[in-house]
Amino acid sequence: MRQRISPRYFSLSTLLAISFGGLMLLAVGSVLVVSLGGAGRNTGELLADKADLILSSIEQRVRQHLGLVAAQAEYLKISIDRGQLDIKDARALEIALRSALAATPQVTGMGFIRSNLEVVRVERRDGSLITEDWSGQPEIIKLFEDVRAGKAAGWGDPVWSHPFQQTIIPFIVPVHRDGDLIGLLVPAIEVTELSRYVAEISSPGQRAFILHGQDAVLAHPALANRSPTGARERPLPLLTEVDDRVLQAIWSAERQPLNLSLRSTDQGHIVPFSADYFIYMYRRIAGFGEKPWIIGAALPGSDAGQEAERLQTMVLTGLGLLLVSVLSAIAVGRRLAHPIRDFVRVTEAVRTLEFDQAPVLSRSRIRELDTAGQALNAMVAALRWFELYLPKRLVHRLIAHGQDDLANAYERDVTVMFTDLSGFTRMASRLSPSETAKFLNSHFALVGACVEAEGGTIDKYIGDSLMAFWGAPEEQPDHVERACRAARAIASKIHADNRARLTSGLAPVRVRIGISTGPALVGNIGAPSRINYTLVGDAVNIAQRLEQVGKDVQDDSDVITLITEGVYSGLLEPGQAVFWARREVRERDGTMGIYRLT
Repeated sequence: MRQRISPRYFSLSTLLAISFGGLMLLAVGSVLVVSLGGAGRNTGELLADKADLILSSIEQRVRQHLGLVAAQAEYLKISIDRGQLDIKDARALEIALRSALAATPQVTGMGFIRSNLEVVRVERRDGSLITEDWSGQPEIIKLFEDVRAGKAAGWGDPVWSHPFQQTIIPFIVPVHRDGDLIGLLVPAIEVTELSRYVAEISSPGQRAFILHGQDAVLAHPALANRSPTGARERPLPLLTEVDDRVLQAIWSAERQPLNLSLRSTDQGHIVPFSADYFIYMYRRIAGFGEKPWIIGAALPGSDAGQEAERLQTMVLTGLGLLLVSVLSAIAVGRRLAHPIRDFVRVTEAVRTLEFDQAPVLSRSRIRELDTAGQALNAMVAALRWFELYLPKRLVHRLIAHGQDDLANAYERDVTVMFTDLSGFTRMASRLSPSETAKFLNSHFALVGACVEAEGGTIDKYIGDSLMAFWGAPEEQPDHVERACRAARAIASKIHADNRARLTSGLAPVRVRIGISTGPALVGNIGAPSRINYTLVGDAVNIAQRLEQVGKDVQDDSDVITLITEGVYSGLLEPGQAVFWARREVRERDGTMGIYRLT
């Protein structure tokens, strides 16, 4: 008589169904509630949300921008406190300051002022180490007095720096040893960095700004590309000195109250203009000197009530709740399905072709589970032999794209890249077979990482050459930009690798790259017993020909990248490439314009 299946399995399935159904119902209901709630909000609430989003974004960026500097300075202080960094060792101090400068690109200079008022500083501008005597500077003497009195530590107000010839925001970190003040660490940040950020988030319909107090402008889009100006007496421009009539009118006597409920930390008002009115929203943040910073934005009143933002907020919130519901349901299911968890891990590893991640299933007292487990173990052991030869990244994309018909091929606009090592034959003749293989593996790992970082697909390795493409199997509207970014990344990596090779006494590596774009036949091509997912078309041939034409470029660049007119036309910034020549290309009638990627 057949053994009856234990009821607990049915209970598990029922519980999983109830869990998934209930959680999905909760998700759908939550989205519905959010949608109905969002539809009932008025324009004032939308504006409050927008104000909080803009102001929080600016505040978060400011604190992140400056917080990294504070953390780096505190790290140096701890190193000195623990004796890991000897400030009397000039060389060690120089290395520490340079390292801190390298780790914080927003810092324009890093200095250490000893208690005898001798300063050792490093500037980003020229990277030189400067040692000066500041004992004759009254403000430095006063600074030490304030620190000893328990003041002046932390962020200071913006000051005009004569050494840097620009306005900076200093961060004062006292360094003590045995209770005595032995010096001050002072990283300095250019205020123009903050202007560049507010310029990024500003638009014709939204002006972001940061004020120092109510009358001085700390950051504004108009100051992002302005030459450093200032003086010891007045390091920051006043409102009236910034070319923005809207910002100049922020504290106008004609301002009117804003009749909506902003967040508790935010304020706002309205100033009428002849053709429109502007809404000013701002927030005071402390902790960066004696005066508070006022971060804010000015929006035209005509743009304040767009329903599109309401819909976007509703959709994003709903999707977020759905995602949380699905993840929660999966978590509950995994917890409840403990007896089959290892099976799921094995099958998931096989699905993703990550065979090394597949656990070895232990024996089970249940005959069906034991048989299935040992069969899976045998299958994984066999599949591991094929792992090195499978183009896993491409297989993942095909699976995700749903192209399960191996006979299908289709035409698609793609961008194709060919790379080749210049003089490899001569180089390989001086290497043993194992050394040659090791060199090629290292080289292709470097190049392949750059390709895959931009979403490219490596089609094949041909000797010392590599073929890659973008735009298939998934559509990538920016496939031209991706390919060119990958080429520039390859050039950067090769340049860095060549520096290391020269240091080791090895000859530098030279690489030629050809990039072409256009329609190509994409799909699985080959015999029934052996097929490849690849490209066929003129774009492939031209890319390979361009890589060969690179031999005619007469310079010593580490990487020479030639692109077609089609690639050049597809660049968002044409300045990324320059015209090189109009040339005939082998097996192609007529001439074609060739550009060189800079």
